[in-house]
Amino acid sequence: MRYDLVRAFLFVFLSVAHSQITALQAQDEDLEELDLAALLDEKIIPANVLGTHTHMTGEWMVGYTYMLMPMEGMASGTQKLSNADVLQNYMVTPTSMDMQMHMFHVMYAPTDDLTLMGMAGYRDNSMDHITRMGTPFTTTASGFGDIKLGGIYHAYRKGFDKERILLSLSVSLPTGSISKTDFLANPAIGKKLLPYPMQLGSGTFDLHPGIKYINRGERSAWGADLDFTLRLGKNSHEYALGNSIEAKLWYRYQLNDWLAPFLQIDAKSTGRIKGRDPALNSMLVPTADPDNQGGKVVYLQSGFNIFFQGKTLDGQRLAVEFLVPIHQDLNGIQLRTRWHLRGGWQWVF
Repeated sequence: MRYDLVRAFLFVFLSVAHSQITALQAQDEDLEELDLAALLDEKIIPANVLGTHTHMTGEWMVGYTYMLMPMEGMASGTQKLSNADVLQNYMVTPTSMDMQMHMFHVMYAPTDDLTLMGMAGYRDNSMDHITRMGTPFTTTASGFGDIKLGGIYHAYRKGFDKERILLSLSVSLPTGSISKTDFLANPAIGKKLLPYPMQLGSGTFDLHPGIKYINRGERSAWGADLDFTLRLGKNSHEYALGNSIEAKLWYRYQLNDWLAPFLQIDAKSTGRIKGRDPALNSMLVPTADPDNQGGKVVYLQSGFNIFFQGKTLDGQRLAVEFLVPIHQDLNGIQLRTRWHLRGGWQWVF
């Protein structure tokens, strides 16, 4: 039941992809015969990260991305912990969490050198717990998260986009709730404020500067990204989520005019929460302790993009991506990430 939405998404994705592949098999058109203009960012550069690719003057892009991230089992640093280990110091321990996101994004290029972007997302969080007395319970929270607005600027070009350096800057607006509540182990005491990982936003205005390098050939492209998240002050609940730095190294290859697989290494370091929410009891559960937040995670990511053609589907693509953590070094006691699944659709016009 928990992953019915994922199965439905994959069924629709594979059905549409099969019909497109069947149609393309009759065309027998080599990539070498395509005009260079057909090999723009939407053909080579990945669909996974809004902000990696740009567009030509007057182009729009709209898209939707679904993401599922399950977490299970507790750890501190790199050491795994049992429920009994955690319950020695806390009255309650999480056992698992599912985070689902539905992201809607739009991009527009007023010039060839500048692409504007915006993104909003809807989140569904669910976390399972168990108490020292052996009582299980689940908390949930859902709603829209923070809105992100920004732009990407070409700082350097060489040849027909052979090499490029992009500068990006965006700001996230504190539109996501940080006051979500739910019933705990004893429903008789009413709903209580949920801990930090269950909230939907940061509660602060956040800056997201970045720099990206792209090197492309006739069929392939590779690049490196460096992105930051900087919290501007504390929120109304007297805390700020940790700042972060993220580095990516990726490689894409265009097998033909409709299929492009890719590989990526993604390393991210996130600091602890600064301050604390006075309404949370940090001795009750690890997720309510601001010292148990952030850490260093390295992901191995793979996937593919399918590009559609024809009068009704031209400019559209589908993408599926799967991420597996190959290293997790967590600050304090936290749930471990199992994997990420992302799937999305984009339309350039």
